[in-house]
Order: sequence, then C-alpha cells, then structure tokens
Amino acid sequence: MIRVGTNLIEKESASSKTVSTRMPVFLLYAGVFYNAVLAIVNAHIAKIDQALVMLTEGLILVVAAAYLVIRLRALKGDFVFIGVSLLFYTLLFVWVSATNESLFVKALRDIVIILIFYLLGTQCSAAQLTRAFRLITLVTVGVLLVEGLAVDLYAAIFQPALYYANTRGIEKFAFDSIGLFHNAFVFEGRFSYGLFENRRLSSIFLEQVSLANFAMVLSIFAITFWQTLKRLDKVYFIGAIALAILSTSSRLGTVFCLVMLFGYALFPWLPRYSFRLVMPLLLLGSFLYFYDPYAPIKLTSDDFHGRVGHTVSMLAAMDSIDLLAGNTSQTDQAADSGYAYLVYSQTIFGLIYFWYFLATIFPTQTDMEKRFAQGATLYIVCNLLIGGTGIFTTKVSAPLWLIAGYLAAQSQQRCTFYRLHMNDHGGYSNH
Repeated sequence: MIRVGTNLIEKESASSKTVSTRMPVFLLYAGVFYNAVLAIVNAHIAKIDQALVMLTEGLILVVAAAYLVIRLRALKGDFVFIGVSLLFYTLLFVWVSATNESLFVKALRDIVIILIFYLLGTQCSAAQLTRAFRLITLVTVGVLLVEGLAVDLYAAIFQPALYYANTRGIEKFAFDSIGLFHNAFVFEGRFSYGLFENRRLSSIFLEQVSLANFAMVLSIFAITFWQTLKRLDKVYFIGAIALAILSTSSRLGTVFCLVMLFGYALFPWLPRYSFRLVMPLLLLGSFLYFYDPYAPIKLTSDDFHGRVGHTVSMLAAMDSIDLLAGNTSQTDQAADSGYAYLVYSQTIFGLIYFWYFLATIFPTQTDMEKRFAQGATLYIVCNLLIGGTGIFTTKVSAPLWLIAGYLAAQSQQRCTFYRLHMNDHGGYSNH
C-alpha cells in the first residue's frame, strides 16, 4: 500500500491553481441551504411552487457547469470517465423517454448532480472542505436546537408543512396545529429515542430523512479526515452526529454511524477493492433472506424487514420491459426503494453502470481513501435499499460527492508527483 504524508499532499494542494477559488464551496452552500431559504420566502414573502424549486436547483447546476467549463484545463480526477458517464446516462435518458413516450427529466438530473459536485470537489482543498463542513454543521445544530427547544419559533420561521404542500403537494398533517412536516410526529408503534417531546427533528433540511442522511455523510467525512482534524473539531463533529441521530430517531443512521466508528480501524485492513462487492452482495443477501413470492409489492411495515422486503418484491415483480426499457409511470411507487427507482427510471443497465461508476470513481491507495470508499459505498447501497433520497438530492448528496472529487484529485496529483520523481531519478528511488 502506498502511504503518503498529509503534509506532502497539503503542500501540493496549496501550490495548485485548482484551489484558488471558493466557488465550489459557495455552490455547496447553495445546494445544501436553498430549500430552507425558499421555505422562508414561501412563509413570509411570496408563494413558492414546485416549478420555482426546480428552477432554483437548475440555476445552481447551470452556474456550477459554467464554472467547470471555465476551469476545464484545471480539472483533475477522472474527467474523461465523467464525460463518458454523462454521455451514457444521456443516451439512456433518450432511450427511456422514447420507449415510455414521456420525458422523465429527473432521471438525468439525478446523475448530473453527482457528476457536477464530484468535479467541483476536484477544485477544493482539505482546508476548504473542513471549513465548509464546520459551517454546515454549525447551521444544522443551531437550527436543530431552535426546533427542539422553541418549536413554535422554528415553525413560524420556516413553515415546513406549508412549503411541502405548495412545492410537493404533500397535505398538512391533520393533527398538526404548528406547521411541521408530517413525519415530525411520533405515533404509536413508531421507533423514537424520546428526545424533544417525541418529535423527530429536521433542522435546516425541513424533513427528517435528510437530517439523518446528513449525519451519516458527516460521519463519513469525520473518519476520512480524522487524522488531520483538530481536537476541537473531532469533539464538535461527533457531538453533532450524535445529536442529529438522537433527534431524528433514525434506525439506519444509528447503525450506520456505529459501523463508521468501528470502520475507522477496520476499513484500512480490508482489500483495496472489497468495496466493489458491497452492492452485489447486499442485493444477493437481501433476495436470499427477505424474498417472499407471496408478499405484497406495496410497503407493509415501516421497519427494516418491511422496507427491504418491499425493495426485493418490487425488483422481483419487474418484467422484461421494465428491466430493458424502464417504466417511468411507476417511479412514484418506488419512493421507498432506490434500486427499483433506478431500474424504472434508467433500466437495469443504468443500475449496473451506477455500480460500475462507484467501483471506478473511488481511489483506494491510502488509508484515508479506503475509509471513504468503504463508508461512502455502504451509505449509498444501504440508502438505495430503503429509499435513495440521500443519493439524489443536492442538500445531502453534494457534500458527499465533493469529498469524492477532492480525494480523486489528490490521488491523481500524487501519482503525477511520483511519475515526475521517477523520471528525475531514472527509476524508483530508495527514498
């Protein structure tokens, strides 16, 4: 295994032109916070509809794409592979649109978010990423405490129920007199840690699933950069992760963050390419353990067994047309199954290529890279098993892919340094 000191990497980064701008971090903030800003506008200034939400996100992606075009010569990482991936999914989008006689633009948008923020990550430094996560976490914890300790004030500021009613068509919860998103309330039989009067908090993300997903992404960031973080940052991030998980009562988040805790020590010892086996093994194990030919396709219970069984049942019920041509009319039925959503919107070839993309894009030369590759892969494949909202939304996906792009750029820069060093010495050096 090649081990390179952090100081060498940071010195190379500091001298590189790829970290001479703060635009990638500003775009990250925009991707994470724009829904909260629109919610405030919707609550106090003017009604916001779904079209304006889509326009805002589209504007963020257009500005990011324009920035990347300007910085084309400075891009690092697997730029050619990113271009090929975009072409592949664009052709799939055309194919599925033709066979379904409808344009499902969201399918292409899902992939564009990943590719764009990955490339933006190649333009960042470790210091920029740390500051960005520090600020996002500060805002998240601050708003979370307001929501937990002064829920009326939180509801008055953001009016989440009104925002999702206007932009997503989700009706307000009948027994809610405050104006929170309907998943905030714990009913009998729903798992809860009992924090903050049995409410499930959502903070700046406005709904609970995204807060739990951000806590998981933050745990991946923490184990990846742990050796370079200051002691105060370590305490700060761990405390924020714990508070977010306890506040949102996420079962997957709880298990995942505990796995990351042990994974910090375990992941560097695993074979470099073992992360590539996670998705196929997880799907195979899910079919072997959870498949029931007599089970209904619809979600029957909001627990791990019910959600995984739902995914397995949806995949098993697909016919050859669904697999080869997609079925965009069924994407709404796949809200609780990311794998089924991917097949319906991008065919089985889109799902297979997504696995290949993940298997190719993550470097695994150093301990830092191996921790991220294992953690990010586990996060993605487990999230797809029960929904996938943390994979295809800018407010959670953007931070994850910025890290991936940064690590890829550092890996390429390190390889370039070694090649130059070898050429200067006429071969390998004993140093």
